[in-house]
Amino acid sequence: MENCQRNFFVKWFTRIMSLIGFCVCMVLIFGIFFNHKLVKKYNSENVAHIKINGAIITSEETDSLFRGYDFTIADDVISLLEDIEKDKSIKAILVEINSPGGTPVASAEIANALNKCKVPKVSWIRETGASGAYWVAMVTDFIVCHPMSITGSIGVLANSFGFEKVLELLKIEFRRQVAGSFKDIGSPYRAETEDEKQYIQNIINQIHEEFIKAFIAGRKLDESTARETANGLFYTGTDALDKKLVDKLGSKDEVLEWLKTQIKEEPVLRAYDAEGSFFQNLMKKMQVFFRKTGFSLSRGAIGGVLNSSYGLQLK
Repeated sequence: MENCQRNFFVKWFTRIMSLIGFCVCMVLIFGIFFNHKLVKKYNSENVAHIKINGAIITSEETDSLFRGYDFTIADDVISLLEDIEKDKSIKAILVEINSPGGTPVASAEIANALNKCKVPKVSWIRETGASGAYWVAMVTDFIVCHPMSITGSIGVLANSFGFEKVLELLKIEFRRQVAGSFKDIGSPYRAETEDEKQYIQNIINQIHEEFIKAFIAGRKLDESTARETANGLFYTGTDALDKKLVDKLGSKDEVLEWLKTQIKEEPVLRAYDAEGSFFQNLMKKMQVFFRKTGFSLSRGAIGGVLNSSYGLQLK
């Protein structure tokens, strides 16, 4: 009886493992033969078209603030820009933007990489191109947006919560042990001190100063005008044009018109995207699934707690 059960188990285990092996092989075959990291290149395509959609983050691991939302990964965009810069058939770059912003480092990294590209560059702001996304836009040579687009929002935001009153109400004792008086700055379990508030504010001010410097350089504004505009307010496209945040109101037609004047020929777009191959996309989806179901090996509970105190965003 035991031998029959053992044989039955071995037989079905072998079948299941064979099926899994077959599926893995098929995925690998599709990944090899249908890998198209970048779209096909044609001689007539002379303008690189990249998209900045959703929150801008440095990498897929930057998920504490933006999990569940659309996002653009800076590493992927930078890689695309490096490929574009090497491609001699590309005569201009179109950056299509629909993003409310993101982290300071990710936004600045994309802007710096874009700035290194020596061909003419134009930004096309769709629904939203604000904060960190506007940082990316303002390093291009020309910015087009719709009259009802939302842009600007040159400021920095840091949010946190305090649960000390709740703990007090529930008579829960918070026990604090640190080496270094500022080690648990931003802890939600106790009230902030004035020194801690000032320290965080100084960091926010420093990042804001970097944003303003980039704004002055990108839009070629005098400092007083730039500082007056860089107050965190967002603007419609119409107001943004008045404040010199953008160069023209319009849509894709106006973008193509500007490109034609720059490259002296009919612009033909080549879509560059960071979607990767079928195999790469499948691996990404599997990674996201494992992270959402709690099977991430790269981060644990401690990493989540450390990332939850203060999340700096360009807003």
